[in-house]
Amino acid sequence: MTSQKPDFLPTFTKTWNTSPTPSISPTRPELSAKGKVVVITGGGTGIGASIALSFAKAGASAIGLVARRAEKLQETQAAIQKAVPGAKIQYALADVADLSALQSAFQELSSSFGKIDELVFSAGYLNNPATIMDSDPEDWWKTEKITILGIFNTIRAFVPLASSDAQLINITSAIAHIPSTTFFGMSAHASSKIASAKIVEFAGNELKDKGIRVVNVQPGVVSTDTNTRFGLDTGNFCVWLASKEATFLNGKFVFVNWDVDELKQRMEEIEKNPTLLTLTLEGPVF
Repeated sequence: MTSQKPDFLPTFTKTWNTSPTPSISPTRPELSAKGKVVVITGGGTGIGASIALSFAKAGASAIGLVARRAEKLQETQAAIQKAVPGAKIQYALADVADLSALQSAFQELSSSFGKIDELVFSAGYLNNPATIMDSDPEDWWKTEKITILGIFNTIRAFVPLASSDAQLINITSAIAHIPSTTFFGMSAHASSKIASAKIVEFAGNELKDKGIRVVNVQPGVVSTDTNTRFGLDTGNFCVWLASKEATFLNGKFVFVNWDVDELKQRMEEIEKNPTLLTLTLEGPVF
């Protein structure tokens, strides 16, 4: 289904999807996740949980969920196994801001499943919107800590356990490049998302010799503990990103609302332009 997009969100394709299209269906044979080990941080609720469900529908061999709250992880594990009988789901407790705990969690999952093929960073925190002067300093910094330190720790914990053809999908936000006049009091959220997306860009260059690909993703609408997001469910899009059809988006920033068939038609253009669909300064040519 398509509809008019919100004025403040940019689009790269003519079509703006608000519901999953057949091209990103996890039941498409071309998108099969059979044989893949998938680990998702923030996997107990919201976007992370929806991504886990989509990978289960795509036939992932094993799915690891990482988050801080055991009860939420248990609920998601049970819900996915009910929806997809036979799905192999395991969870491990860790705060992404704690590198040691995260390394232990990833090692626990890898010991059970083997090397990690897909790592999805979906952990996050949204502070109470306020101006810089009116923000609670601890609450403001918590957003930075979970998002920026979290992605840094996740990369460091993931790489030693990654397969030879692995991918990191970072669930970020369009607020990383939306003008500051569009939303009130979102300095912490916006700055953390632009920083995490840039860290992932750097990781993509630094890890390409290891065969690790990266992509930043603006998610769709999923009710979470923090907010409701714009667009469509993110899970199926991530399954498509994990397929061979989407390898040309390595290092790019994409929206789940963008039409994948149109993206594939522009593959050559995207591959030839190193700054296209990346965070850069408008105006100068780099």
